[in-house]
Amino acid sequence: MRLLPLESGYGPEIDFDRPILLIGRHEECDIAIDSRRISRKHCLLALLSDSVIVRDLGSTNGVMVNGKRVTEARVLLGDELSIGGCRFRLERPEAKAPANHNEALKTFVS
Repeated sequence: MRLLPLESGYGPEIDFDRPILLIGRHEECDIAIDSRRISRKHCLLALLSDSVIVRDLGSTNGVMVNGKRVTEARVLLGDELSIGGCRFRLERPEAKAPANHNEALKTFVS
């Protein structure tokens, strides 16, 4: 799973390289977003098999899922997550095609 920014320059692409991520402006956060609208420790994201749980940590500008302000919520594939005004969409990473498609097909068929 990953969170893709919906507007360029307004937040990084967030890949889940661990099950729980701390998002905020502070440099010790797992994902640091340099924006005055992001609190130092803004929210936690917990990866589940088919979704993400987001928990607001008392931020000033809040967390929204599909336009609704939440304290804690489940974010499903395709949902929009707004963290202090930075908007993201939850998606699955695309599988990368093999460099040589014919070789991969031969291996699969054999």
